[in-house]
Amino acid sequence: MGYVEDQIADRRRQLADLDRRRVVLEAELRAFEDVFRHQLAEAAAKTDHPNGNGADDQSQVIMAAFGRMSPEWQNVIRTLRLRQTFRANDMFDVGATQGMILTMPNVRSQLTLLTQRGILRRLAEGEYAVAEEVDVHI
Repeated sequence: MGYVEDQIADRRRQLADLDRRRVVLEAELRAFEDVFRHQLAEAAAKTDHPNGNGADDQSQVIMAAFGRMSPEWQNVIRTLRLRQTFRANDMFDVGATQGMILTMPNVRSQLTLLTQRGILRRLAEGEYAVAEEVDVHI
């Protein structure tokens, strides 16, 4: 192979390595966020007040996750919150109208991730809504 072909192959290997590292980092982040959410829930359950700071802490965790989203995805969520419920196709269409290049696997992955982070609520199979904590703050 020539120099250019070697460089192309090297860059493809580097991109593949970055993709694998991103998947690992996202999984680690989700794990830590899950642990943190459980800790907050346990702390809220231990308080003497039925509406103690636990709900506020949970809301802060959810809004922190929302804040880490890209501006494009934040706009998608802001648009979808205007609907009672939505499906993956709706998310795909909203993203496309905002100039995002999406695939259905990407949209389904986002739905899963955002549901795990508490930004979305899964109401039924394939049916979602923006979480109340997010809806109040955006």
